[in-house]
Amino acid sequence: MFSQRNNPYCELVHFVLANLEKKIKQTRKNLILTKKEEKMRGYMYILECSDGTYYTGSTNNLRLRLEQHNAGEGANYTKKRLPVQLLYYEEYHRIDYAFYREKQVQGWNRKKKEALINRRPDLLPELALAYRDLKKMDDKDDESE
Repeated sequence: MFSQRNNPYCELVHFVLANLEKKIKQTRKNLILTKKEEKMRGYMYILECSDGTYYTGSTNNLRLRLEQHNAGEGANYTKKRLPVQLLYYEEYHRIDYAFYREKQVQGWNRKKKEALINRRPDLLPELALAYRDLKKMDDKDDESE
């Protein structure tokens, strides 16, 4: 009869299975968000206002915030430009990350925001160049001629 005791092959199989079970449990644990983590989730969003301008904001409840904006209970900027339409959003595990991203995108020009909205990340580096940088590049081209 085959004995599992002191059999190196069986010990290896048990070791592998035990580690696999640990990894599966850890993965499941990582996928389940606690209620506290759920509340900490954040969104950065871009709205298009009725006059064609963009509004960038952040929130921990995107659906509710859109309802607030369209009810005139949102930011002063959007109150005067109703209705608004959601064009783009990003989801983050923490609201402070969404807030940081909001501040970053608020500093962008319209074309750069449109590249983000249209999911064209390849255009972002080119659109990130400031006017002063373009002028320096032109000056260098003039010197080389």
